[in-house]
Amino acid sequence: MMMTFIVFFAFVINIGMLVNAKINLQNAADLAAYAGAAVQARQLNHISFLNYEMRRQYKKFLFRYYVLGGMAQKSFRTTSGPRLWSPDNLPANDFGKPAVCVIFNASDNYCHSVSLKKINIPPETVLDAINNTLRTQMQALEMIRQKSCKTIGILNMQLLIFWLFNTEDTLDGVSASMSASPEIKKQLAKIAGWAHGLGLFPREWILKKRIDALQYYVNLEPMTGVNAETANSLSASVDPARRERTILAFKSAYNTLGAHTFSDTESIVMDELLPHGADGANLLLLKPLKADLAAFAVDTGIGLPDSSSPAASDCQSVPIKLSAPNVPLGVVKDPSILTYYAIRLQAKAKVLFSPFGDINLKAYAAAQPFGSRIGPPLDPSNFYRTIDDVPTPGGPVAGRINLPNLAVKKGDSTAKGKGWDDQGVISKMFQAAFPSGIQAIGGQDLLAAYNIAMMPNPAEAGLYNIINDLGNDYMVKYFDETGKYAFWAPVFPVDKKGQGGDVQNEINEIVNEITMPGTAGQASGFSATMKEALKVGLTKYFGKLREGKGELGEGYNIAVLQDPMQKDKSGKLVSVPEATITDPKLIKTSWNMAKRQEIREQGRVGYSVKFISFASLLGKTGITSNGTDAWRNFFSVNDPDDEDVMNNITH
Repeated sequence: MMMTFIVFFAFVINIGMLVNAKINLQNAADLAAYAGAAVQARQLNHISFLNYEMRRQYKKFLFRYYVLGGMAQKSFRTTSGPRLWSPDNLPANDFGKPAVCVIFNASDNYCHSVSLKKINIPPETVLDAINNTLRTQMQALEMIRQKSCKTIGILNMQLLIFWLFNTEDTLDGVSASMSASPEIKKQLAKIAGWAHGLGLFPREWILKKRIDALQYYVNLEPMTGVNAETANSLSASVDPARRERTILAFKSAYNTLGAHTFSDTESIVMDELLPHGADGANLLLLKPLKADLAAFAVDTGIGLPDSSSPAASDCQSVPIKLSAPNVPLGVVKDPSILTYYAIRLQAKAKVLFSPFGDINLKAYAAAQPFGSRIGPPLDPSNFYRTIDDVPTPGGPVAGRINLPNLAVKKGDSTAKGKGWDDQGVISKMFQAAFPSGIQAIGGQDLLAAYNIAMMPNPAEAGLYNIINDLGNDYMVKYFDETGKYAFWAPVFPVDKKGQGGDVQNEINEIVNEITMPGTAGQASGFSATMKEALKVGLTKYFGKLREGKGELGEGYNIAVLQDPMQKDKSGKLVSVPEATITDPKLIKTSWNMAKRQEIREQGRVGYSVKFISFASLLGKTGITSNGTDAWRNFFSVNDPDDEDVMNNITH
């Protein structure tokens, strides 16, 4: 009888200890899955922030092109509707597209006229000293006029080139390095403030490369047999962020398990159960958004002496095209590829009266990031409007070209008179950016103006994961006192090419990509000299990045973002009617179930994490954004015993 009681007592104790060990192991597995998915959520947040920053940089270029580049024309008005791109405000002389034309002296009128007639110089008379003196003076003035005509045309195109392709963020060495006349160098010095900062393409390309690096991290191949030694080795590697998902998942589980029940720490092993792709895991697919663009600058060169143009010495205003093929503008997430994190955790549990020794237990768990977005499902046509390419005014159509544009107002498009082509948007942006008018524009004024131009627009509400510190979020604060947010996002992953000596090959590939014909056969117009200058400039800027001296203080591995909701000198958040939004409810639109109403009403930024069942993973339904969309990246279970267990997991 006593022996029966002892055996029954030992059985009860063993069952209790076994159940307790199984519960502890399952809790540890749940923590591991949640920690791994939390790393994925943060990586997706950073990708979404960078994706929106690419849009912000495009808006900066559009402000430069549409507002700064066109405000010297007479047609720069304060009314709404399609913008008339005419130097003299006459419809007959409408260029039909924005064309950069700048003046720095109030007395200049090159941007106000279609043509500036030559000075009529009287014939030389040997008997009239006064006439000859006047003639000499008029000849001198005519030479000045012709010289100015040529200079202003060069200046306009140079400014547009800077806005698109500049690789020297400070422009300190531009004038010294250019083999140009003293007059042109003088003019270049004037536009240095207007062209300060990286051009559109270098900035967008660097942001896109950082996105690629984070996508590479998300899609790292799943690891099996991860133990304490493996995790410690990964933590001590050159780039621990590369395997942060695995490290935090395992250590979250490892540090949760009790040292008594699971004293055999070497038996604690984790396997990542993830879908396989071509080069690793198949958890995130981002489709690049690229566009072949064309922008224009006004050339005020000397006209040609034929019947269809002004006289030989007239200054003729003609828009000259600068093509920019393959400009990166963002990414679009493929919704059929689901981002999730599933693991199997096993360990030997010590059971006090077990006749079989320590018992090997297994637990399974899965979680996924959810509740936010990387960006809307756009295509390249959302970044431009297409017009006829007419190289010669009044001449034949040579094809179709894409003018940069972007939706601004709610329900807006990129059609003519919409987006940045809307005179109302242009004038309101100008008035908000330069409240004191044109005469007061300086370097700091331009920086403040860019902040306004790059603010969120009504057309973006609810479509992007916009980083900001609006409202009173007690949990998260992104930006420091200078309005900057820094995070790990290498231009190239440490273990990939680009970090080593072959960075020059990467730069060569970049330059070749943007100087080759676009997807529609659009020629770039890049000369061999310009290609070489671009390669040299990117190489120098990469050197600055390695020293942590990028434009915003960013480095080769550290990205830095500026607060998109910058306040003016008085501490006020500037708002442009119909063109910008500042309401947290329109900007902070991620999933939010905070219990406190005052916090919930402020909205939320970024992805959250939730547990998901293996039944839903194996059933391949129910865990997409709307619960009904199909997805296609399933993981396979090679062990029949595991598959049988997973099919019976309902939690």
